[in-house]
Amino acid sequence: MAQIILLALTISWSQLFLFPAVVGGDSWWHQFFTNTIIAQCHVPGELSYTNLPLFHILIGSFSIISSTDYKIASLLTVSLMQLALQAALVFLMAREAFGNYRVGLISALFVSFSIYGSGMSLAPNPTAMAFTLVLLVIFLLMKRQNVQMLSLVTLLIITIVLIHSITSICLIIVLAVGLMASKIPIRGLARARGFASPAIVLFSMVAMFAWWAYVSGHIAELAALLRVGFSRDYFLGQGPIEQIFVPAFEEIFNLISMFIFFAIGLIGVLYSISKRGSRNAAIVGSIGVVLLLIGLVSLITGRGLVEQRWWYYALVVLTIPLGAALFIIWSLATRRARGRWSVTALFAIFTGLLTMVSILSPVANIDNPVLSPHTSIPIAYTEGEITGASFFSTNANDTIGSDYAFSISASSSPFLNYYHYHGKGITSLDSAIKQQAFTSNGTVLIIRTNILEGPFNMERGPYMMTYDLERLLLSSDLSKIYTDGAVSGYI
Repeated sequence: MAQIILLALTISWSQLFLFPAVVGGDSWWHQFFTNTIIAQCHVPGELSYTNLPLFHILIGSFSIISSTDYKIASLLTVSLMQLALQAALVFLMAREAFGNYRVGLISALFVSFSIYGSGMSLAPNPTAMAFTLVLLVIFLLMKRQNVQMLSLVTLLIITIVLIHSITSICLIIVLAVGLMASKIPIRGLARARGFASPAIVLFSMVAMFAWWAYVSGHIAELAALLRVGFSRDYFLGQGPIEQIFVPAFEEIFNLISMFIFFAIGLIGVLYSISKRGSRNAAIVGSIGVVLLLIGLVSLITGRGLVEQRWWYYALVVLTIPLGAALFIIWSLATRRARGRWSVTALFAIFTGLLTMVSILSPVANIDNPVLSPHTSIPIAYTEGEITGASFFSTNANDTIGSDYAFSISASSSPFLNYYHYHGKGITSLDSAIKQQAFTSNGTVLIIRTNILEGPFNMERGPYMMTYDLERLLLSSDLSKIYTDGAVSGYI
């Protein structure tokens, strides 16, 4: 078990330390919010996480105690907790559900190296932290219940509500599905002692909706989403979505490991509800299937349910029946085959290949776009980009403009979230880039080399250059005033 956790930490953190600053689309904003809490000695008001601050308070507290910056503090708190605790909890839940420690080890291995298990650990975030606590709630409810355990579950429910809104909804769904799965008659399976009582489910709902209605204001956002039918336009606004052509092979490579995980996991779910399964296994399998269905419905209907989050939730839970399915297949194969070691070798090769494909997907692999050149969008800034942002933040007095992610994105702009640029303003060059029209109007144009060489995020989706931007800028009577290899400035 320790080897699995150490290997997962090595694969994840080795990528993080390739970059000088934080990694992830939202990490710049989380860093800004945490640093603001530290500087002001209280939670600032009127921001998106003002009333969901536990993630940032934890990192900020550790940062003060250990005298480390946000990046190191987030790794040693949230990232370490996520990788270690998720692997340990999945192992314990699998052993509890199937009564076999080998199933637990297989499940722990795959949850650590799944496409989202690796990807979500790269950028510590409230989603992963809260869902790790959801796993702890599931495990505690699978054990024999007493007053102390129920008190701990109550505390965890309150904590999850104070960390992340979508994961709070996930928690209620998990408890409700677990309650129904523990009571529905399944031939050959005894009813559970009581996974979650109706009182626990009701308490979770009351706690979440009370906090949303009277403190955080999320109930108004939920009402607005309901009015528009969970349309994606609520998040993106009106207008066409940017799309780029992705070869079929690349699409398959990016997603094949996830769907193999789901397919094998569903085989394990079928075993869980058979006579050979157990009630706890049926509960876990039912939870995983429902979470997966939410993600698939969002994808198929195009509704704004943030399907990637639900795939992450489902993938973590379904690694438990996945481990059982793989162990059963291996057991049957070695029992009937003459060469036990040859079957074991083939099983090891399959496991290694599936793990390798998972950690090489763009979600989990952020430093090498060779295998996915059309979909590997950088989510971290290089040393040169940070240096360029620092230079222009210090020396520019006019309006500056750059690509959306680098300039005006509330979640990823270093100018807004770290350097707090106070010049005449910041503007996005998205329209100019798409229309291939740049004019010398006093704005300092900041062009990253990364956007010239591969896909990058615009406000309404990914985009890839189809022309020579540098040549166009120089032919538009603009002069290059700065370059460091990663960033160039024009005026």
